[in-house]
Amino acid sequence: MHILIVMFIPRIVFQYVPNYFQYFNLVFFLRFLNLYDMKLKIDYRYM
Repeated sequence: MHILIVMFIPRIVFQYVPNYFQYFNLVFFLRFLNLYDMKLKIDYRYM
C-alpha cells in the first residue's frame, strides 16, 4: 500500500517543479529505490 503512495508522490511533486529539478528528483528517487531494494535483498539473505 505504501508503495503506491511512494509512486504517487513524485507525480505530485513533478507538477510544481522545473524540468532540471524534476530530473534531479528522479535520479535521487531511483537511487533511493535501488538502495532500498538492495537493503531488502540483504535482509532477506540474512533471514
